[in-house]
Amino acid sequence: METKKRYDHLVKLVMVGDAGIGKSSLLSKFTSGAFNQNYLTTVGVDLLFTTVEVEQKRVRFQLWDTAGAERFRSITASFYRGAHVIIVAFDVTNGDSYMSLPRWISEARRYKNSECDVILVATKADDDENRQVDSDHILALETTYGIPCVETSAKSSKNVNELFDIIAHDQMKKKEEERKGIEKAKSEKRKITLTLTRRFSSFACCS
Repeated sequence: METKKRYDHLVKLVMVGDAGIGKSSLLSKFTSGAFNQNYLTTVGVDLLFTTVEVEQKRVRFQLWDTAGAERFRSITASFYRGAHVIIVAFDVTNGDSYMSLPRWISEARRYKNSECDVILVATKADDDENRQVDSDHILALETTYGIPCVETSAKSSKNVNELFDIIAHDQMKKKEEERKGIEKAKSEKRKITLTLTRRFSSFACCS
């Protein structure tokens, strides 16, 4: 069982996208450092955990690796709830996975909560020979949807650790701002309570 004592922040991350585009390979590379060319297609949903240290804080990633096949779509949708980050992935050597992005982005935006971040991630960016999605297509995506896109490669390790490091920093910042907001609200509430108490005390003394 995961306990709060073992980490400072928990980040639930859900990764979606078409089947066979390298989602599992990317998460495996991040969590274990291993790359398997013949990774088996995910059936349903896989769950991985890993912890990283950011600014002397331990950030625990709860990584939901979802199947991209149509028959698992209803299962995938249920895991969006409570997610802090949704990665919508596509394979730069697979044009069909790029064409599927509007559907995946629409689904992510429909099910996510208001505080959840959506990030586009391109996989297999090392394979220039078989690339079908160029930088212009990726720039068009960012412009159209207003979502940042990061090109990665589980094989070469390109931007893998950098991607999750950025996510960890962003989530820590959001949680810190949330904590400060709560503390400020509590402080304001105490001030109001103290003011009312003084007013009532003054009224009681004068009556």
